[in-house]
Parts: sequence; C-alpha cells; structure tokens
Amino acid sequence: MHGKRVGQWNGERTYLLCVHCHNPHSPRFKPIKPLPPPQRPSEMKR
Repeated sequence: MHGKRVGQWNGERTYLLCVHCHNPHSPRFKPIKPLPPPQRPSEMKR
C-alpha cells in the first residue's frame, strides 16, 4: 500500500512508498504520442 506506516509508537517505524514495490525507472505505462493541436475556426474547411 502506498503511504502505509508500520511500527511501534515509541520504536522503529517504517513508511512504505511507491518505490518500495515499483521501479521508478521502468514505468508501467508506455509513452503515447500526443494528438495534434485543435484547428482554429479560420483554418477549418467549409
């Protein structure tokens, strides 16, 4: 769980972050190509 805290009140504590389970250098989702920008009304075909 992201952000989970475990440990004792007066002892050692552990804070689990995303990178404890996931590799930050190898994202799960592959990059996507962005869509072209929208056309201005003056540039639209009639």
